[in-house]
Amino acid sequence: MKTRVTIIAAAAALACNLSEAQVMGTTTNSFTSVGVSANAQVNGTSVGVLANAGLQAVAVGGSANANAPGAVAVGGCINIICVDASTGAIVNQALPVGTSSTAVGAGSMTPADGATAVGANSNASNVNSVALGVGSRTTRDNSVEVGGRQITGVTAGSSGTDAVNVDQLNGGLSSTLNQAKAYADTKASEGVSQAVNQARVYTDVKADDALKSSKAFTDARAGETLKSSNGYTDTAAANMLRLANGHTDAKAAETRSGANVYTDNKTKYFSAKSDGVASQTNGQDSVAVGPGTVANGNGSIAGGLNATANADNTVVFGSSATASADSAAAFGHGSQAFAVNSTAVGPGATAVNANDVAIGYGSNTSAVVATAGTAINGTNYGFAAPSPTSTVSVGTQGAERTITNVAAGQLSGRSTDAVNGSQLSATNTALDVLGRATNHLGAASASNLGGGSRYDASTGTVSAPTYTLNGADYGNVGAALSALGGAVASTNPDGLAPASATARNSVAIGPGSLADRDNSVSLGTVGTERQLVNVAAARLTADSTDAVIGGQLFATNSELGKLGDNVSRSGQSAARNLGGGSTYDPATGTVTAPTYSINGVSYDNVGGAFGAVGNTISATNPKNLAPATASGGNSVAVGPGSIADRDDSISFGSAGSERQLVNVAAGRLTPDSTDAVNGSQLHRTNTALTAVGTGVRNQGVSAADNFGAGSTYDPNTGAISSPNYTLNNVSYTSVGSALGALGAAVAANNSEKLPAATALGRNSAALGPGSVADRDNTVSIGTPGAERQLANVAPGTAPTDATNVGQVASMVENNSRGDRSYTDERVNALDARNQKQMAGVGAMAMAASALVPNARAEGKTSLSAAVGTYGGESAIAAGVNYYISNQLLVNAKLALATAGPAKAGASVGLTWGF
Repeated sequence: MKTRVTIIAAAAALACNLSEAQVMGTTTNSFTSVGVSANAQVNGTSVGVLANAGLQAVAVGGSANANAPGAVAVGGCINIICVDASTGAIVNQALPVGTSSTAVGAGSMTPADGATAVGANSNASNVNSVALGVGSRTTRDNSVEVGGRQITGVTAGSSGTDAVNVDQLNGGLSSTLNQAKAYADTKASEGVSQAVNQARVYTDVKADDALKSSKAFTDARAGETLKSSNGYTDTAAANMLRLANGHTDAKAAETRSGANVYTDNKTKYFSAKSDGVASQTNGQDSVAVGPGTVANGNGSIAGGLNATANADNTVVFGSSATASADSAAAFGHGSQAFAVNSTAVGPGATAVNANDVAIGYGSNTSAVVATAGTAINGTNYGFAAPSPTSTVSVGTQGAERTITNVAAGQLSGRSTDAVNGSQLSATNTALDVLGRATNHLGAASASNLGGGSRYDASTGTVSAPTYTLNGADYGNVGAALSALGGAVASTNPDGLAPASATARNSVAIGPGSLADRDNSVSLGTVGTERQLVNVAAARLTADSTDAVIGGQLFATNSELGKLGDNVSRSGQSAARNLGGGSTYDPATGTVTAPTYSINGVSYDNVGGAFGAVGNTISATNPKNLAPATASGGNSVAVGPGSIADRDDSISFGSAGSERQLVNVAAGRLTPDSTDAVNGSQLHRTNTALTAVGTGVRNQGVSAADNFGAGSTYDPNTGAISSPNYTLNNVSYTSVGSALGALGAAVAANNSEKLPAATALGRNSAALGPGSVADRDNTVSIGTPGAERQLANVAPGTAPTDATNVGQVASMVENNSRGDRSYTDERVNALDARNQKQMAGVGAMAMAASALVPNARAEGKTSLSAAVGTYGGESAIAAGVNYYISNQLLVNAKLALATAGPAKAGASVGLTWGF
């Protein structure tokens, strides 16, 4: 009761200089609030700015909120939703608990009253039960469940309900010889115990009657004394509370005047046990809780063994935790916050720079690294927030952590949100779709161009076609079309109209001739044409108006026939080279328009198609290089000066003037893929190959190490040298030969078809079919129910050698003979000693019996002495009698004998009359 009053007074002293801090108590309720705007309900405790504690709840830390009845919130938590200091993870799945129960860990549950669950997914579902460890579940009331784990570091039990450790259990198991000896000793001592018990029965009974009588008187007086002291303590405690807080809150002092009620409340919300150095509060308005704790800064709070808050407005919770700069905070054992506004959460966490945050066990922050932007394809791109002022760390080098359950960050030019894996996956998917679309476009362009044009998915380029017209090769559609236009001309040799003389300025010669067109000469009429013979060859000049003769016309017709054949062939070639569904009609001499589809748009001529392609392809030629040349079959040359001189190739330059192919999407990585891969893909492959090489090297080293016997691994050749095993002075250079040698020396009969031997324990060995070695550092030659004898064992010589049956039998025989002799000797000696002691006891009893007062003389005190003998032993006894009243007598006596220990006794006698 007094302890409770002291705690309340201490809390009051802590709160007296903090703005809006309260420590209140009434006849039935109490609460404690420490910190600006801290709030606590009935029997609740809140420590920290804006901390809120509900009914019988505890909230520690800025904005900690324990609003559920009996909840606990530490460090900005809500109820039992807290930061896991060892990993930095948010433990946000702890479920509601029963009355006076505690649940710690993600998914932990304590639905029963008075239960405790510690560890992720632990469940204490029974009343007053405890579940310790991840996944542990209780099954009975008033039980402790550790989930099938060993309990180590158990101190030897001393009470009947204490746990025993293995050492105690082993010590309690004695050999058969020791049990026989103990039985002999026990039987020998029973005679002494019986004689002594009989001798003291009378004295104990009488003493018990007297004590019962005096106990009532003593209890009554003790009760009066306690009542008196209790009242004084309560009053003093109340006065102390008034003195501590009267100058800050008169009403609070009036309420605290009834603080003596706390001494009658059996529930204790605070306790402390420590023999360490007292805490120190050197800063103004500072708070220090815990042995060796120091709060040096103004407005600082430090809690925990040897916690130190060295600067202003710092908060430190955890043993040996330190906050060294203004407004820094450290939570967890050994955590350290060295810089202004830095925060370290978790055991061993360290925040080094200003405004840094370190979360999780062993997490460390490092220097800030500014990243202003990057250059992609020659274009510089700036990043948002190029000048960071601090870092957040959730691990350290070599002990990094993943950050999971991250919401999708905003994607904008100024966004500083973290992106999660799904966002990056979506970007990769989009890039993959774009890459496939680009590949399809390139392949379609090459197919439609024809002329051996090909698309190179690795570079994203389309090789130049090769069109052959009249024996000449053309490397692009424009040149081919120009050549074709120069070879095709329109003529009309059959365009002469019948002669008619009816037209203006016309001439008709011969009967029936009709000249019906102006400025014409006719030699006949329709259906009655005439030949004009013997006509001289006309002048075939550009300005000649002479009529030509048949020979001249025949020669012209012959040449036109040849030209018609060439035109037909050219038309067919043009349609074929144009592609896009283009065809040639020899009857009309026309070539149908092709249909080119580029980016989903159709074009019916090469110009339009090249215009569309030209919008996405450009080339500069500042060095005035020669046009691209594709001389290889089905090859393409792209860019000035490019030469494609190999079949089925695409060239972007020439020897000594190579070009990079940039902005290439990642190609498909499948067994049948012909896509181009980009640098990042190859880099990842190289990285993987490096890792594979490292793994192969490590495997080689491990294999050599596992072979042992001098085997080594050569990383340059990948070879593992042969081991050299020596068995029975014979060397073997392979595992097979060594095992063969061992097999020749070890034989096992498995007629019952037992399974192979199994060694499950660490550093264990199992010998023989079906043998199981399931404990560490053991050798097994069988299994439960199928044990084997270990025969032909030589006698052991060292302390750790195995012994054979002959050795054990000989040892048992030798020990038995020695133990029997020892036992007989001890029993005989004990019997003689017991006889002597029994005689001494009898003599003392005789002497003591003579001390009973027979008559009372004047005065209250009398002395008496007596002697006695029994069984050859003598004793002397002396006693004193004191009469408290005529009815009440107190007696004390002492007896000494020649054998046995001294005896003393006391008695109280009461006399009354009828």
